[in-house]
Amino acid sequence: MESARSKLRYITFLASCAVALSASAADSDLTYSGGWRGSDDIVSGWDWSLPSGIKPTAGSGIFNLNSKVPAGFPGNHLKQVNGKWKDLEPAEGKYDFSSIFAALSDPNYDGVMLNIRGMVVSIVDANGNPALSSEITAPAWLSQSAPKVTEPLRNGVRITNLQIYDPTVKAKLLQLIKAIGNSGIAGSDRLVGQVIHGVSGSRGEECCASQGNAAAVEATMLDVITAWTTAYGVHAKKLAWLKEDPVTLFDAAVMKGGTGVRGGIIENWIRSQYTPGDVNQTGQIYDNGYLIVDEGFAPIAQGRAWMDEYEAFDRKFTSPERLQQNYRMATLRALQMRRNIVWTEKDSVINPALLSWASLELGKTVGTSQDAWVTLMSTWTRSGGDKEVKNLERWLYQRDSNGISTTPTLRRDHSYNASGNDLLDSSKWYVDLARSGNAIGIAVDDRFLSGGPHEVAIKVTYFDSDTAQWTLDYSRADGTIGTRQVTGGATGVVRTATFFLRDFVAAKKGMDFDFWLRSASGNTPFMFVRVIKLNAAAADAAPDPPGSVTVE
Repeated sequence: MESARSKLRYITFLASCAVALSASAADSDLTYSGGWRGSDDIVSGWDWSLPSGIKPTAGSGIFNLNSKVPAGFPGNHLKQVNGKWKDLEPAEGKYDFSSIFAALSDPNYDGVMLNIRGMVVSIVDANGNPALSSEITAPAWLSQSAPKVTEPLRNGVRITNLQIYDPTVKAKLLQLIKAIGNSGIAGSDRLVGQVIHGVSGSRGEECCASQGNAAAVEATMLDVITAWTTAYGVHAKKLAWLKEDPVTLFDAAVMKGGTGVRGGIIENWIRSQYTPGDVNQTGQIYDNGYLIVDEGFAPIAQGRAWMDEYEAFDRKFTSPERLQQNYRMATLRALQMRRNIVWTEKDSVINPALLSWASLELGKTVGTSQDAWVTLMSTWTRSGGDKEVKNLERWLYQRDSNGISTTPTLRRDHSYNASGNDLLDSSKWYVDLARSGNAIGIAVDDRFLSGGPHEVAIKVTYFDSDTAQWTLDYSRADGTIGTRQVTGGATGVVRTATFFLRDFVAAKKGMDFDFWLRSASGNTPFMFVRVIKLNAAAADAAPDPPGSVTVE
């Protein structure tokens, strides 16, 4: 890094050093594809780079139908294993778990994400023809004699399941669970998570079809949950329950059984199930528009399997811009919720730089994370009525207070009802991707960084819409205010300015601001701010003089 003592930092960004641009790429979704740099600069695009040497958190990872991840992927790539009852117990009372143990030993993956399903007897299409034979999971020796229930036609297929509350089916299922518990699978260091499945009328056995007797199904699932948590014992935190309701099952699994949770579809990143309503099952607290994370919430605090899914992006977002936008927002939302495991389906390589960064963020705590960030945005959800959602925050916080106000800007459509089935009015199907104003104050979580001086890098992602100047102002160790200045280039693309500060002081407490983004014109759209710890004990660092970063 260039010495701050010798001269002012003045770096001119040359277009030839940037990511190649085209007219169609000149928007708010461009991503910088290079790596970490060691001195102040400006690059075109969202900059997800981190210093070298950062490792993924144990118990974290992505699984993506065992397909590709980006070259040089730094996180944990998990092997998805779909164990079928018909294979695990091919003959009554004869168990064969060799396929699971083989997967646990697969050197091409960093661990295993396990599903064990067993209720599906048959699947037919709308014309009654056999379909999706690979998703038949029930053992033939049981399905030949056990009672079965055929579900209504859904999404072009009709599923027939075992009747899960039949005494024989239930008894045999509980015996299978006990055998798995006795096998040693749960204690394997290579097993990262396992979803508790049930019986459903849709694909995936996601619990809970009524099967003509909803009360009986729920009572059976209570026994199934108890069987799994008993079988896993001290490893129950590797299990994940998969529904927010009914509450009785959530409580049995999560509150009493010590399991984690598998969220639904994070591309619906503002759906009400993720936003606090009358019952908080996500560790989120809604505070006047801001989503605050209760990091004492057991699944988060105890590092349980705290999962989510990126599903069906290609089917919902036909525009490349909307695809990138919603993929980015869904990723940030998953991290804001402190998720540690995500299923990316086949969309894992939509944005390689973003996914690589996210893989190192998964499961991090305020004490183990290298960076903290805030996404400056605004949108709407319906959770007990229409509610505004301001920002996605992960140990950095922005507030309008004490006469300081910001204006949401860069409005973009979601292209569909991003609140899922919550009936949010279509006039609110948008997100404002940035905030502008003469002064934007940022508070650093005191648990992440306090006092100082500290050596940090601060990355500010903004939309380069005009030639106005803006500054980063921060407190220095000698009590003065340090300033970094940026002159806009009116390029019409998103850019990220990086500032290396050797004497950053985070002396303020709570939500009082530790540093500021100031714009004389008030028109610069600020999108994302990240503080990266470089050296937490830089007490001998001399103050950096003011500097500037200029875009041509």
